[in-house]
Amino acid sequence: AEIALCQLCERQGLMDAAECLRLLQRHAAAHACERHPGCSSGHCASGGTINAGQVPPPPLPQPLGQVLDLGTEGEDPSSGDLGSAEAFLQDLPELQELRGENEGAAEAETEQDAIARMRGTGSISLIELVLTQHQARITVHRAYEGAFKQLLGKGRAALSLAYPVVVSLATTRFAAISVQVRAAASLLNEERSPDAKEAAGIIRRLQGLEKKKLTLIAAAHLDRVRFAAAAISGNGPDPGPGSMAMADAAATRKKLAEMDADIEETVSELRHTLLEV
Repeated sequence: AEIALCQLCERQGLMDAAECLRLLQRHAAAHACERHPGCSSGHCASGGTINAGQVPPPPLPQPLGQVLDLGTEGEDPSSGDLGSAEAFLQDLPELQELRGENEGAAEAETEQDAIARMRGTGSISLIELVLTQHQARITVHRAYEGAFKQLLGKGRAALSLAYPVVVSLATTRFAAISVQVRAAASLLNEERSPDAKEAAGIIRRLQGLEKKKLTLIAAAHLDRVRFAAAAISGNGPDPGPGSMAMADAAATRKKLAEMDADIEETVSELRHTLLEV
């Protein structure tokens, strides 16, 4: 799961996959800390070492494929027959949106190809294109989250087999959107108009916020997958006050809400700039 989610960031050109894995490994350590006997300082969660006799957090999976392992303890009554990823995906109403209208045909365009195709386009049209791509990105985010929730409710087999496919589809759509947005920003930055250059800066800031949002989504999904895995095995996290895992998950959700607000504020700023170009 960590590999699948980090590839989502890397293929958009937003974050190196190795760095993403290191971030998620530190995130996993925060969850493991509360299970370590005698660990009351949160030392391991802050990147320290685990004392002798304590149980270390499970290692990250090797990059041999996008497989989500929920463990083998206990029974998951919703698993049913393992079947195939396609069987689970066919029941997802979000599948068509994740695949896109062209079924991946247009996603192969590079940023340089997009710049060459858009060259000569006016500043107003470039900003309008970015705003249109932002709406497309919102739609893909909703489909991605909706598909994840659907698979989470279907149990272990659905997550293990189909979720990596959902990540791959979302990766392709997000990457195609980012190509168009970055190309528009590059062309706007070439304009002599100060307003066009200002718009380019706003667009780049928007891309940076989207990068952070993807990292938070990866962490939020991992929180919910680990909680589901623990529930299946009968060793769920303590839901009471002071639980590090629950507090960390709540903090991630709060950061996501704040990130969405920052993104919408930046988009509003871009719309205002459009009136001045």
